[in-house]
Amino acid sequence: MKSVRESIRKTRREVAREFFENSIRHGRLLHAYILLGPEGSGKVAFSLELAKMLLCESGCKPGAAACAVCKRIESGNHPDVWLITPTSASGRVLISDTREMRRQAYMARFSGRYRVFIVDRADRMSEAAQNQVLKVLEEPPPNTIILLLTAGLAGLLETVLSRCAVIRLGGMSPEAIRSEMGSRGDYTAGDIAWAARFSRGSYSRADRLLRAGAGEFNDLVAGAVLSGRCRHGAGGYPQGLFRLRREHPGAQGPGGGRFWRDRDSVQGRPRG
Repeated sequence: MKSVRESIRKTRREVAREFFENSIRHGRLLHAYILLGPEGSGKVAFSLELAKMLLCESGCKPGAAACAVCKRIESGNHPDVWLITPTSASGRVLISDTREMRRQAYMARFSGRYRVFIVDRADRMSEAAQNQVLKVLEEPPPNTIILLLTAGLAGLLETVLSRCAVIRLGGMSPEAIRSEMGSRGDYTAGDIAWAARFSRGSYSRADRLLRAGAGEFNDLVAGAVLSGRCRHGAGGYPQGLFRLRREHPGAQGPGGGRFWRDRDSVQGRPRG
């Protein structure tokens, strides 16, 4: 049995996974969930893992060799797993896609025990598109799971919200982001560590920081300092940055010395 301290250390994502595992095991799944987490925090990947848990008949474990069913889900070729994403020029989820989702929801499943519909950036659905989803939520077909992924609830209709359970995934941990990024030839381990730490739990943000280099990285740190998110020590330097530098010795952030020179400039100290 895990200690209280070990339980406290669990991330929201780990807690959510255990919640779904227990719900599946005891037959307590609801028909609709909203997965809430920062942009770029791996909500689609989590949803596909959930689809595997629902459809896999071989008991595949995360990180282990995938069976034929799990491979089809990973490649986007499983007929009972639908991923709907914004496709319009304005970045909206089209009503034609949610209308097709509604039609498919009441058709016979192809091979799986469940049919899973995943709507990424669900808050980017228009009211008309959401109403198509709402009709399915009001009369849910058996063994059909709808997952609405979003970074915020403001764009969703109250009638949709009231028919879904909200699962807060939170962001990815810096360790998880570093692990996902692995080894990149163009960046040092220190660069990756800094980007992961300043990513706010978003893999895509960490990747963008790495690609943008020192410019965006420095802007991000400057914003943190000026807004007071980093407390100042006796010497005028943000204590949070000193802590990060101690945790990752030798990590200079993209741009190396330029980062620290710009930091001095932000703090109003003369450059050395």
